[in-house]
Amino acid sequence: MRLLYWAEQFHPYLGGIEVLTANALPRLQDLGFSCSVITSKGPLDLPDEDRYGSIPIYRFPFRSTLESKDPGAVNRLIRRLAELESDLAQDLVHVFLSDPSCLFHLAARRLHRSRLVVSVHNSRSTSAPETGPSLLARLLTEADWVVGNSSFTLGQLRVVAPSCADRSSVIFSGVQGPAFTPAEFSLDPLRIVCAGRLVETKGFDLAISALSLLLPDHPRARLQLIGDGPARPALETLAGRLGIRDAVEFAGWVDPDHVYEHLDRASMVLIPSRSPETLCQVAIQASWMARPIVATRIGGLPEVVVHERTGLLVGLNDCSALVEAVDRLSRSPRRTREMAKAARVRALSMFNMSSYVDGVAAIYRRVGGS
Repeated sequence: MRLLYWAEQFHPYLGGIEVLTANALPRLQDLGFSCSVITSKGPLDLPDEDRYGSIPIYRFPFRSTLESKDPGAVNRLIRRLAELESDLAQDLVHVFLSDPSCLFHLAARRLHRSRLVVSVHNSRSTSAPETGPSLLARLLTEADWVVGNSSFTLGQLRVVAPSCADRSSVIFSGVQGPAFTPAEFSLDPLRIVCAGRLVETKGFDLAISALSLLLPDHPRARLQLIGDGPARPALETLAGRLGIRDAVEFAGWVDPDHVYEHLDRASMVLIPSRSPETLCQVAIQASWMARPIVATRIGGLPEVVVHERTGLLVGLNDCSALVEAVDRLSRSPRRTREMAKAARVRALSMFNMSSYVDGVAAIYRRVGGS
């Protein structure tokens, strides 16, 4: 079966979907699927035609073409895409919902139709005005199958397009585990880690505030923030204002290949998100590393962090609850280790690349008829 993956960005860009597809496509090739990729050029100086191993990659200037507001340029790009799809003679297109590239897919689809699978992996796709409910609804309505990366995500999609309810399912994202066995963690001194883009919606200011309240009883506690982003200056200011700047480490951007090394030095991982996480890769990675997690009870996080079994869940914007949960885990080492071990067992079973690839391959065969 010939597959065409269509995503806003692909390797060498690094992000949740980019890492997922870069790991999944070679495995699908090994299962006998012939894969190609259409993606955007993005800010990096990359060739229009390239290869990822044996997989052809075709890059197009989606965003700049739209921003040109030149109808002729838009139509020419649509025709190029339709001609390429015809030349590739793919049996099925798998679109990872994105904007603006999926706009071009819908337009090219009028000229060359194939079986269509649509995946949604982020909450922005289901709510942001730039994606638009009509665009999302149209994609979901036209799709032969719809994949959500969590039950939370799929529930949102079925609200947007009720007609997709009987041709949709959940496939949890697969995560590539570490190449080493996690070390036993220590709760003394307490080393708390948060990871992700430094933006207001991640709630890392709550983690800093929680640390300031924990320090009187845990004077050696430290917080490490892995990642970078526009909220960093405000977070640094907050830590300084609270008098705990020396207890907060801003690690900056970390190559995804090295994130596990940082998690391996953590006592626990905090995920105080303010906006719905459709699944949360950091929670899965922490589970792979057998680290206890304290997370907001929002979005798809409860599908990774099972309250009282693999970690603790707290209410939205509840700093006091964060403090209580961290303190409880730190004072109950035996129970905390049981939770951490249960988290790793569950992650190994549910959030692995083999399960993800087997799941999408089954859908391809079902939709593609082979």
